[in-house]
Amino acid sequence: MDDELPNAPAPVESAFAEVVQLIHAARQRAMQAVNTELIDLYWRIGAYLHHKIEADGWAKGTVVQLAA
Repeated sequence: MDDELPNAPAPVESAFAEVVQLIHAARQRAMQAVNTELIDLYWRIGAYLHHKIEADGWAKGTVVQLAA
């Protein structure tokens, strides 16, 4: 009689599961890096616009035009 449990995954399936987990982890790290960069970009854009509004007298219409 076979010593393996009937529903136990085969060694090959376990190896594939590990590979899939590595892929998922890498994708998660990539998404986190992209999100971090986007947040930094939005922060810098906001600071730039704030400076232009305060220092150069940009009006609300200028920001609306930029957004378009």
